[in-house]
Amino acid sequence: MPDNEFSYKLPAEITFYNSNELIEMGVQFLTSSKSGNMRIDLADLILLNSMTIGALIKLHNMAEENGRAIILDNVSEDNLKVLETTSLVNFFTVHAPSIPYKQPERQKKETLSLKLDFDLFQNVGVFKFSDFPAENTDCETYITTLDTILNDEFKTLIDISRFVSACTITEPIVKRLQKIVEQSKGRVRIFCSDAATLQACEKHISSPFVTIYPSREKALGSWN
Repeated sequence: MPDNEFSYKLPAEITFYNSNELIEMGVQFLTSSKSGNMRIDLADLILLNSMTIGALIKLHNMAEENGRAIILDNVSEDNLKVLETTSLVNFFTVHAPSIPYKQPERQKKETLSLKLDFDLFQNVGVFKFSDFPAENTDCETYITTLDTILNDEFKTLIDISRFVSACTITEPIVKRLQKIVEQSKGRVRIFCSDAATLQACEKHISSPFVTIYPSREKALGSWN
């Protein structure tokens, strides 16, 4: 491995602590060096979960801003399937036993934009748009990704504040968000700091057990 590359080996199961450690070490590398890619070894990882994917998304966005790349080594078929289902495989260089390597489709680089971002806050993962989505298909991709990965035990907030406008929030999109929250049995909450979007969402919520909070603080405030 080149001297200027960052390397991190994921354990069999990822906890909040591991995710936070990966983010902190990755951020330190990106801010303290001028070049070099980031290699993440998934050889021991049983299955990608929301915390792992969130950390990889955050580091990808930071690496891309600095002209770096995230390389995922020893990706199992199960983990490759998760990356493909969520379309995240398009944003990493993937080395898997079943394939020599799989790189992002560089010819589509101008049209590929990972608008999803991730933060950790008070032991809770926060998934959000890093930029305003251009089309409803961006929103649908975002929700499909969340629907795929938010099936573990971690508490997660979904921030929908940066959906383009109230017009972007269609009833089918809200129903899918509602289903994610209902199936999580209290592990997933939604918040929206944009008043127009919040109002548009509330018109389509049909479950008394689903609340869209007006801020992150409100969502976290009563969460035990």
